[in-house]
Amino acid sequence: MKKIERSKIPFGMSPDTKYLIDKRGGDKENNYLILTDSKTSNNDISNLIKFIKEEKLNKNNDNRFEPKTKKRVNIIEESKHNDNLKKFNEKNLIKVTKVNPISNQEYTEDLTIDDFEKENEVDVDSGNANCFTLIRREQLFLRIGYEKYMAKKHPSNSYIFFAEILDKIYLIKIILFLGKYDIFCIQLSLYIFCHLLLLSLLCGFFTIKVIKKIWEKNNYPDTNFYLSYGFVSHIILWIIYKIFLYLLDSSDKIKELLLIKKSLKEEDFVEDFIDNADEKNQNIINKKYKEQTSQMRFRIFIFYLLMFAIIIFCTIYLISFFSIYTGTKKKVFIAYIISLVEILIIKIIYGLCLAALRLASKVNKKKSLYDLVYIFDKFIS
Repeated sequence: MKKIERSKIPFGMSPDTKYLIDKRGGDKENNYLILTDSKTSNNDISNLIKFIKEEKLNKNNDNRFEPKTKKRVNIIEESKHNDNLKKFNEKNLIKVTKVNPISNQEYTEDLTIDDFEKENEVDVDSGNANCFTLIRREQLFLRIGYEKYMAKKHPSNSYIFFAEILDKIYLIKIILFLGKYDIFCIQLSLYIFCHLLLLSLLCGFFTIKVIKKIWEKNNYPDTNFYLSYGFVSHIILWIIYKIFLYLLDSSDKIKELLLIKKSLKEEDFVEDFIDNADEKNQNIINKKYKEQTSQMRFRIFIFYLLMFAIIIFCTIYLISFFSIYTGTKKKVFIAYIISLVEILIIKIIYGLCLAALRLASKVNKKKSLYDLVYIFDKFIS
């Protein structure tokens, strides 16, 4: 017996269906797989299993429970007078005739550590792959070790440059290169939040002294003011952004859970003599899963709590600033736009430099140079 979320069942099912029953084993075996909706009570499940066991003992005809092709399991017809199943309807039982394998890995129920690690092991036929696939492949290779990187095939050096540049532009990274276990809406919320914070930080640099100079001098603030304070604002934002990313990162937790699952599976042969070994292992996995999900939910809760608190403060600050210093609103937005253009140019140049150094390390097989690029890509990007 296995409980399963209705949304996880990989085929169409009536909304009224509570149980899916399929016979396992040979024709002479009475071993049944029962899939139940997670909302079904344990008491209902127990009654159903009890009824099936009673019928197995009382009836000698094995075919009574043999599901016929494209027909419902005929259990209700045989239990009209059974008190345990009076409340069940025939529409709640259906034969599982065939389940086609799921091609989309994201919907595979039994995720393994091998599936997790495949995200950084993208091997494609470079002759048939499109440009985006090859750029995505190079982007995944930006943060792997020297030996693994050198062992990979790199169809064209231009994809290395594109991968390095696009990886540094956060909006493109969120839309195109989001990790398998990252949540898009949370990442996008963080990105938009940083823009609000950027505008607030720039307003903070328009002090009384600066505003006085704006009214006293022509063409003030100058380009130097916009570029310097815009750069400082982005440095502060980058630190805040990385702190929130670290708070939201759950890849280590997922990997830990899958490693536990793998170790328990590999030790099954040792515990075959223990009754209910599979059930005990599953309980261990479920307990660890609950712990990990609780931690992830707590982190997400802290993230949104801090974000909304800062948003409220920034909103009040911006409203107050624009209502008091009405003559500087245009200059604040000019500073905002200039800072965005400035940081975009810096990121493009930064990506080009890292790509050139990466290519040089690959051509000349310089591990020390590659390690330097690896550090920049992993910690300063």
